[in-house]
Amino acid sequence: WLPPTVLLASMAVILCQFRRTYRDYVAYKSCAQQAGERLSTMVSVINKLTRFVPPQIWEPIVRTDSPVSVSNKRAKLTIMFSDIVGFTELSDSLSADNLADILNTYMHCMTLIAEKHGAVLDKFIGDGMVCFFGEPDSRGSRQDALDCVAMAIDMRREMRTLRQKWRLMGFEGLYIRIGITTGY
Repeated sequence: WLPPTVLLASMAVILCQFRRTYRDYVAYKSCAQQAGERLSTMVSVINKLTRFVPPQIWEPIVRTDSPVSVSNKRAKLTIMFSDIVGFTELSDSLSADNLADILNTYMHCMTLIAEKHGAVLDKFIGDGMVCFFGEPDSRGSRQDALDCVAMAIDMRREMRTLRQKWRLMGFEGLYIRIGITTGY
């Protein structure tokens, strides 16, 4: 009786261990799947946010685990505002498709230039855009102002290229105005 009993008891112990290991595996697999779904959701949210929030704002939040706090402080900024001269009158004479194409092309090109120069793109207001230098990564108020002026010059240069393209499409006389100021 002893050898078959020992064999049977050993098999029972092995089966219990196998069952426990299998339950742990199923629980781990379920946990991993939930973590994967949470990660996928977080990536989706971050991808959506990056379209509307400047990288200078969202990158530090995503890179660190530190808590995010909202606070107010005075900062010396260099702010740039630009808009298309006569855009309101032009919008009255164009179809919605052409108007959207011109505006989307303009905003896309100007956004790329702002990113290249390290500006924080604050907002679009109709055909205008507002950018600033000095927060969160200031290189000193003088250098921030010089960077902003260099950006404005590149925007004017890009506008010349866009104006030639639009002239071929039959849209004449599109120019931009740019205003820059530095202060608290």
